[in-house]
Formats: sequence, structure tokens, C-alpha cells
Amino acid sequence: MHIERLAPLGVARSLSDFLFFYLGPHLHCRLVLNYQIHRGRFGLSHDVGLLRLREELKRHGLTLNDVGSEALPRAAAEYYTEWRRLCCRQLVDSVRSLLSLVSFNSVVVSSYAPPKLGETLCSQLHEEVPEVDFLYGANFVAPKAVGAANLPYHSRFVVQ
Repeated sequence: MHIERLAPLGVARSLSDFLFFYLGPHLHCRLVLNYQIHRGRFGLSHDVGLLRLREELKRHGLTLNDVGSEALPRAAAEYYTEWRRLCCRQLVDSVRSLLSLVSFNSVVVSSYAPPKLGETLCSQLHEEVPEVDFLYGANFVAPKAVGAANLPYHSRFVVQ
């Protein structure tokens, strides 16, 4: 198992223990305990990320920014609803599985998706697992790049 130290940014700044999901083209998960990232042995990713949603929206001449608008054609709206159900199911299953082994109170979902999409997803997740706080990462432009850029700085200049 690979472990890295983390200086949390954004909504995770005050959290020492949390489950982190990156919702990009695929869904990736990391567990953070005592500011240490635990990524497991397999680098597992789930195929419920934004790639399929974006491709389906593109077929209708839409982008991720169009999600949640009244102008969404019925077929695209139905696909978005189904995608959100599948994504939510994967997230809930992961959270519940880890909660049976590890205690944490927060889940951070970070993504380049528009805030409305992420906030809607987090609200739906909180309804399904009310004992956990679901927080949407505020840095939706390039969350993965910001986190990656932070690691060398943190390892060199932060006392551990």
C-alpha cells in the first residue's frame, strides 16, 4: 500500500480523516486518515465517471454545463438521471463498505464538473447516508492538478 502525506486544501482543509472521491472521466477513491493518503494496491477506478455522461450530452449538442437546465431534452435528462443514480449507488456502496471498517465523518467529492452537478450529487448522497457529511470540492477547474502540484511543495517544506 502506498501512503503519502497530505496538506488538505479547500473543503478538506480542516479534516484529518475523510474519504475522497475524484469524479473525473472515471470515479477514483482515496482514504485519508491522519492526513495520510491511502490509495490501496490496485488503483481501482469505476466506470461511472463523467466520460459517458459527457459523450451522451455531446450527442444532443450539450455540455456538462447544461445539466440541470430546463432546456435539457427529455432523452438527455433521462440519461442524466440514470447516470446520477448509478454514480450515487457506486459512491454509497463504497462509503458504506469503508464505514464498516474505518470511522470517518466526511466524504469529499472533487471534480471538474459544474458546481450544480456536484452539489446535487452530494445532496442525494447525504439523503442515502445521513450520518456522513458530503462536501463538494470548491476547486472545480482542475482539482487533480492542484492536488498533484501541492504534494512536492508539502513534502519539501512542511514539517512532519
